[in-house]
Amino acid sequence: MIELKNVSKFYSNNGITNIGLHNINLTLHRNEIVAITGESGSGKSTLLNVISKIDGFDEGEIYYCGNETSYFSISDMDDFRKNKVGFIFQNYNIIDSYTVLDNVMIPLLLKGLSKQDARAEAMLLIKKVGL
Repeated sequence: MIELKNVSKFYSNNGITNIGLHNINLTLHRNEIVAITGESGSGKSTLLNVISKIDGFDEGEIYYCGNETSYFSISDMDDFRKNKVGFIFQNYNIIDSYTVLDNVMIPLLLKGLSKQDARAEAMLLIKKVGL
């Protein structure tokens, strides 16, 4: 389970502070599929980057299985991103010349799965989301 408690992210530029996220409280359960929607600039990508530890946050705390992620080491963060969270992006972050199957297999191969196991897992994920 991933839990966000009062998570905020701010951006400062030339003395002006903009809010990326403000007091976000969210609980994501294992094997839950969640869609993040909203207008351009509403913080969707910022939220995903903060949850996946690609980007930091300024206030609040994120917990993974009850543990504060702010104490994660670099290797803990790498493991978390590689093995604990996953995103399927709607229109980008794919390799155009690859098939859907190939694109879904890439992170599984990077995790160390064999090509056969990656293909089987990718097929299950593709079926699960209806692609």
